[in-house]
Amino acid sequence: MMKRIICISLFIATLFSCQENKVANTLNLVLQQEVKISDLMSDCTFIPLETTNDNLILDVSILRMWNNRIYVLDSFSQSKGLYVFDIDGKYLGKIGSQGVGPGEYIMPLSLVVDEADNRLIVKDMAQNKLLFYDASTFNCVDEYNLTFSADCFDYIGEGKLIWYAGDGWQNPGLNNYIYMTDMKGNILNSHLERRSFPQRGMYNVTTYFHKYANNIYFHHPYANQYYVYDAKNEVIEPNFVLDCDELVIPSETYVIENSEQIVEQLAKDGYAQYVDVLENSNKQLFYIGSKENRYIGMWDKHLNTGFYVDVNNIVDDMGLIKFNRPKTVYQNRFVNVIYREGIENIPESSVLNTVLKNKELDGNPIVILYD
Repeated sequence: MMKRIICISLFIATLFSCQENKVANTLNLVLQQEVKISDLMSDCTFIPLETTNDNLILDVSILRMWNNRIYVLDSFSQSKGLYVFDIDGKYLGKIGSQGVGPGEYIMPLSLVVDEADNRLIVKDMAQNKLLFYDASTFNCVDEYNLTFSADCFDYIGEGKLIWYAGDGWQNPGLNNYIYMTDMKGNILNSHLERRSFPQRGMYNVTTYFHKYANNIYFHHPYANQYYVYDAKNEVIEPNFVLDCDELVIPSETYVIENSEQIVEQLAKDGYAQYVDVLENSNKQLFYIGSKENRYIGMWDKHLNTGFYVDVNNIVDDMGLIKFNRPKTVYQNRFVNVIYREGIENIPESSVLNTVLKNKELDGNPIVILYD
């Protein structure tokens, strides 16, 4: 009997230990004073985007690659829109236009791909509606007005979308943060009860979600705890905590306690104010910002080690002008863009010289795929 009790006790202790380890799994990024661009990217492929009279892109707000096409959403310039290029950078056309009519948008801030039905989904924040465009014809095939407000969303397959619905007066009847809907925005189920996170979110980021290996990962605004949504089993679990040794990324408790003036408090305490994350099978890349500085972080999944570095301390040993913020992942490779400002100053040894016929100062960005 005593052995049985001891065995049961050990089993329970082991069970709780595993759960605690799962919750407490921490990615500790150590500050490095200097890092080379070649330490952050290798095996690069460059795709200059063709420039025409009607497709000049001033800002790559969101970039998606799918089915050998490149989709660039320019959300904030005067000529805002969704532009399409083939895998070689040839311009194929613009999707949608500005306006309030059918198929038109005013402030297109989100873009995801509906892979099953060959469609692109744009969320117009100004009109709070979803616009569906055929990826082959570029025609608008559906649009739906949303009954709730959400900071961001993503496609999870099988005709479902996942949403992060922030706090605020727009959602007085919503009791959770994570919602699953059908493609029309009808709520199917939800997760994570509200805990008074800040009403202001999306501070210098476009989404709280990122995808890897058929799972969706996300975090609450400003906080260091990341979760994973297992779409197959429809469950949400803590995944990891991000820790940067000399730069504090606030806990969920801190964010809740300072929710009324969170941006001001983060700046006052010198904490990180936002984090973007992408990952492939080898590593995770983090773009981290505080009031004063911007950082790039990298976690090596095989070595279980990581570092972060001030973007101003990244040595340009490849002649890329600088290491820009990662945009997406395509076929297990990270994707960045290089804007053409400053190209006249690249050295003759720059890897860009292999793709540029001459050092054009005007024109669309250059897309980089790398490991």
